[in-house]
Amino acid sequence: MTGDILDVNFPEKNRSLAENFCRNPNSDIGGPWCFTTSVEVEWGYCNVPVCERYIEENKEFPLQELMGCRYTTMGETYNGTISKPGRGYEPCMRWDSNDQYPDESFPEQSRKAAQNFCRNPNKDVGGPWCWHSNQDMMYCNVPFCDDSLVGCSGWWIEEYHGTVSQTRSGKTCQRWDMTFPHFFASIHDDETFPEGSKKAAQNFCRKLGELVPWCYTTDLFTVWEYCDVPMCEEPINAINDDGLGIFLPEVRYKYDGDPFALLIKTIKQDMSDFIFALNLDNSTTGTLFEASDVIERCRFSDEPCEQK
Repeated sequence: MTGDILDVNFPEKNRSLAENFCRNPNSDIGGPWCFTTSVEVEWGYCNVPVCERYIEENKEFPLQELMGCRYTTMGETYNGTISKPGRGYEPCMRWDSNDQYPDESFPEQSRKAAQNFCRNPNKDVGGPWCWHSNQDMMYCNVPFCDDSLVGCSGWWIEEYHGTVSQTRSGKTCQRWDMTFPHFFASIHDDETFPEGSKKAAQNFCRKLGELVPWCYTTDLFTVWEYCDVPMCEEPINAINDDGLGIFLPEVRYKYDGDPFALLIKTIKQDMSDFIFALNLDNSTTGTLFEASDVIERCRFSDEPCEQK
């Protein structure tokens, strides 16, 4: 390891001045390293954080460019430098700490070169991930490169299939297959998602029976919020002669012959926009929706309303 390393290979141009600091004098693709004081382990890679900006050939680049982005929901080609599952987590473990995935599974064609960056060597539908402490697998929050997968939504569309993962107030959505910080996500079955699984839905906003896409948030004090999803252009045939719109057969059957119930559904849509405009919290939202919920439940129940 030391044979070809000269003083000029250090940024200080002197190995004595480098002391015992982590360095990369041999341009190892695995990143900065050092010799250890252990008699059992000669050397090892160092966990050096990524700078907020970096300079190359006298040009300054922002952190976002170094962190990279993904072009697909799976992110199998992601080769950026994100190396934590999320804010507050410890850094990921190095991929070359085990040999579970071969070198060719990584964009760099090398586990060593992939270092501890988030990757998807097994093409997991949950997106880029990394090994965390004790070899626990955790998904990473890797941004998308463009808006091509954002999609749109509308009241006449049964489900939203896009990749928006932020609420109207700017909060990041919680993954549907996670129970922290809000355990409510566990009540939704895989079959309720258009992808067929919570893992594949990642942290994307979904309708799940509501008129507007929504999600649980990563904010400890905000359980859920509606998402700011672009509105699709309403098709000419979105409203039929009966005024019921394009619903699934079972939904149309529920509202057939009862335009008042459809009116309640429309009011809820308008109310959600009203709530967002006034920046009301979820407790207020629940109070505003309570009356229409009670009316709708009672109109489609054989049991007395008081017992609901």
